[in-house]
Amino acid sequence: MRTVKNTLLTYLFILTISGYSQTEFYSSNGKNRISEEAFQQMKSETKAKYSEIIGKEMFVAPAMENITTKQDSVIYEFKLNVKDQEQEDQFKIYRASEMIFQRCEDYYLVIKPRPTIVCFWSSSSPESIELFSVINKIEKEHKGLFNIVSISPDSPSVAKIFLEKHPFNFVHLLGESQLVDLLGIKKYPTVFFMNSDKTIQFVKENVKTSKNIIDQLK
Repeated sequence: MRTVKNTLLTYLFILTISGYSQTEFYSSNGKNRISEEAFQQMKSETKAKYSEIIGKEMFVAPAMENITTKQDSVIYEFKLNVKDQEQEDQFKIYRASEMIFQRCEDYYLVIKPRPTIVCFWSSSSPESIELFSVINKIEKEHKGLFNIVSISPDSPSVAKIFLEKHPFNFVHLLGESQLVDLLGIKKYPTVFFMNSDKTIQFVKENVKTSKNIIDQLK
């Protein structure tokens, strides 16, 4: 998987998923259960320990070894990677993907096993008009190759006025201010690009050309 842009890590630095999934636990050996607070403490202590040993700032990012889903909980088995540069946090990326697709399921949307383009937009952003043009072009020239979902924090009444002036011929999830806040999205438009296995491949802001998108999704 291509490196996810740093903007995603910024968006998801403070990520709460209350109301969108089961209770989460972590496990360092497949048997123990670690709370979110204890998990974060373990990361901080590991960072401090290795920074002192190496004599410079070190960075810690958890790597997922396995995920076990039960009726009321999700258990992430992990190991902590320590390097001298910042790394992708696989948990943050995974959670973002899970939240988005959970909302699609809540709307009874059928997400087929193919790459997915998720567009976050707002009627307050003039750049969203450019995004509509780009995504419409992708659908026309590559029809059936992608799932395309549009998500906006705007209320249905506000979004309807905007969409009447600027048609966007795909499914819209409107009034999603809670989801947008949880993902930490502050700038519109923002687009998540996901592989067919629903992992986030990359994130872009102010998408202006369809060629740029297609080239990166190939």
